[in-house]
Amino acid sequence: ASTWVNPHWLYDLALFRAWQAVGPSGVVLLHALLGLAAFLLAITAGKQMKAPMATAATLLICGWLIAPVFQVGPAVIALALAGLTMFQLSRAGGALSSWLVLIPVQILWTNIHGSFLLPTLLTLAYTIQIATGPKTAPGTGLSIPKALVGLASVLLLVTLLNPYGIGLHRSVLATATTPSLSVLTEWVSPFSSEFTSSWYRHISTGVLVLVASGFVLVRERLPLAPTLTAVIGAFLMVLSPRYVAFSALLVAPFVAMSITNLGNLIRQKQGGDEQSNQMLERVALVLLAAIGLITLFNLTTNRYYIRTGSSSSFGAGVASETTPEAACAKVIGRPDFPERAINLASDGGYLASRLPGRKIFTDSRSAVYGSSFYQGLGRGLLGQQDIWTNLVTRWQPEAIILNGSWPGAGASLRQ
Repeated sequence: ASTWVNPHWLYDLALFRAWQAVGPSGVVLLHALLGLAAFLLAITAGKQMKAPMATAATLLICGWLIAPVFQVGPAVIALALAGLTMFQLSRAGGALSSWLVLIPVQILWTNIHGSFLLPTLLTLAYTIQIATGPKTAPGTGLSIPKALVGLASVLLLVTLLNPYGIGLHRSVLATATTPSLSVLTEWVSPFSSEFTSSWYRHISTGVLVLVASGFVLVRERLPLAPTLTAVIGAFLMVLSPRYVAFSALLVAPFVAMSITNLGNLIRQKQGGDEQSNQMLERVALVLLAAIGLITLFNLTTNRYYIRTGSSSSFGAGVASETTPEAACAKVIGRPDFPERAINLASDGGYLASRLPGRKIFTDSRSAVYGSSFYQGLGRGLLGQQDIWTNLVTRWQPEAIILNGSWPGAGASLRQ
């Protein structure tokens, strides 16, 4: 096992303070507002805010796309910082204001989420976009490309301002290239696998079609930075669902542009018939409003969560009844409960938070325990005799804390 590197230590500390200050409802609302701000800033960076219907449609599409993975966590803060970075670069390029804004953003991001190299990549994307331009960055005396290259270099350099130094970069790279080293995904629901046929999973395909249509519908030269970020976002979307939140943010400006140009193309086909254009705009507005109401209905009635197999529900609080709090306090917390007890990795963090004075067997930090450890634990609990014998011989457990929602719980109980 290797030393654990926590790429979001600062977020953990901030979340703890925020939870104390405003409670779970305040924390949930804060993350929701930051998520909305992230996409508004990104769409603004694509200069599509003058088309409110396209902006609203893009927000709805991206909202449906990221809904399965949107939860309280450091990724939401990183999304907001990414949106701010895109907005600042689109407005000021390599100007002095970008240096004053993005350097603190980079330092903050580095200590919040493992995606902290994204500002450097975004800066390089905007560098490529204006590399042939003769303009000068205000306040720097440098040409815009040189100013942006300098800014990208400084942003990369300040990522070393973290408690782990270059070790953070090595850990993030290892996690990105070796999926088994990432922190285990939280259980959404023990029955979520039964809902994989839901039509919601096809939304990403629709987004990819919208991205592709932008290359067909836009007659003039495409803006290079939004185009590059859209291609990267589309690639990440195809690569793995784990990147879907950042994929949605990266493609958002291009999707808004595609929707705007689709509307322009339809108006052109009408041959300047103002009455027909107004009628089409009303139809589009009614359709958009209907989709918005359907979305609101699905969320507020919990239909979306039920149909996708999620254990979440609509609201800004925490449903504490979904976890065995009473069992922790009355059973596991008893002084005579065995000290050596095996628990599942997904329950480790919960047990540590509810019973801070008690040592846990394992948790979901895969980089610490390694995938082979989890595989051995699962096989042992499922009754593979040689592996179970090794577990007992090595750890000498006196009890097993078995979560009944684990898919293998029934088989383990029968052993």
